[in-house]
Amino acid sequence: MELKEKVTIIESVDGDLWNLTTKGRRAVTIFVDRLTHTVTEHGQKNFLNKKEIERLFRYGARVRVKYKDYIFNYTSVMVEWSLALNTNVNHMPVGDPYFVFYECRVVK
Repeated sequence: MELKEKVTIIESVDGDLWNLTTKGRRAVTIFVDRLTHTVTEHGQKNFLNKKEIERLFRYGARVRVKYKDYIFNYTSVMVEWSLALNTNVNHMPVGDPYFVFYECRVVK
């Protein structure tokens, strides 16, 4: 997720993050214009459900408050995240998916 002054960009990858970083493959990219509140999706519609997208925006809002001095200084903040799911010993899902955040960095 990239947080800029006027836009929030969420990029989602199916499987391993290397699909994005080395192969440039994204399942979906979501752009949110902070001035008009326009949401534009490119890629697989419904890859993320509405609840997951709303949760990412809430987390993004928290990051935006904490790093506002950087964001409004013509830089952006990148947040690396995954959607995780616990499993039992037979690899069957247990519980609800949850977000894991790995890294938050300022990009100039």
